[in-house]
Amino acid sequence: SKDKIFYGVYSDVRDVDTATPVYIHGYQVGTVISIDPIDEDVSKIKIGFKVKNEIRLPEHTVAILRSSNPLGGKEITLEFDKMCDGDNCAEPGQILKSKELGIVSSMLPASELKPVTSTIAGTIQETLESLGDKDSDAAVHRSFQSLATALESLAASASTMEQIMDKSSRHIEKTVANMSSVSANLVNYNDNITGILENLEVISAELKEASLSNTISNANNTLASAQSAIQNMEGVLTETNTAVNELQNVFSKINEGDGTMSRMLNERELYDNLEMTSKNLSLLLQDLRLNPKRYINVSVFGKKQKAYTIPENDPALDRDDDQN
Repeated sequence: SKDKIFYGVYSDVRDVDTATPVYIHGYQVGTVISIDPIDEDVSKIKIGFKVKNEIRLPEHTVAILRSSNPLGGKEITLEFDKMCDGDNCAEPGQILKSKELGIVSSMLPASELKPVTSTIAGTIQETLESLGDKDSDAAVHRSFQSLATALESLAASASTMEQIMDKSSRHIEKTVANMSSVSANLVNYNDNITGILENLEVISAELKEASLSNTISNANNTLASAQSAIQNMEGVLTETNTAVNELQNVFSKINEGDGTMSRMLNERELYDNLEMTSKNLSLLLQDLRLNPKRYINVSVFGKKQKAYTIPENDPALDRDDDQN
């Protein structure tokens, strides 16, 4: 390559790489080709860049490392009055005078930056001098006044909070003491708690080893049988209710009707007559059994019938006694 190589030394080469461009008044004349620290002073970094062969740089050329845009990126700008011709030209491989500019200095030339900074400084000075002015309507003054009011309110709130804390300090101390007592009790009962946990672990192991699935299955079968029995019982209860309803209807008919059963239940005279008839029939049958000759008399030779003799313990006498 016929391009010439020059160097510049800088303290901060952040965002500089081997593709960083080199400009003369906005015209690109080369690129960075190397970035190496200086062995004698590691705080300095030497950047090598190539320049087109037809560009003749004077010895007093300044290689300025500056920001290419506010979002990042760097570039090297070569500044000089005019190109050299003869012995006053920089030799290839020479270290040029170097300079670094910040973002603001990179964006604005020094001639434009000075009036802007002067104006900004004056405005800041006036603002600082008028801070706290009650008659000012500027937003910054209102902000400071609001801030002062907020600080006063904060101070009042802090005072109120301090009073509340003073009143609550006793309760807090008592609560802390109770917590300490609870902690002491836990420490004292640590062995008991350990024993309970061990027992729970043993019970858990026994439950794990037990045939819970079979027990649950048997319980499910038992529940199913119980449900079936309950269903059968519901059927029996239904049939029983039906029978009870029918029996109630029968009793209702007997009680409200005019048949024999109804009269026997409701008319005392008919009941007494039936009872007396039944008793007389029983007496007749008993007398027929005890004295058959009284009712059946077969006479072959024409003998006269004997006179009736009242037997001992005649049941008819019981009837007389009952009637009397």
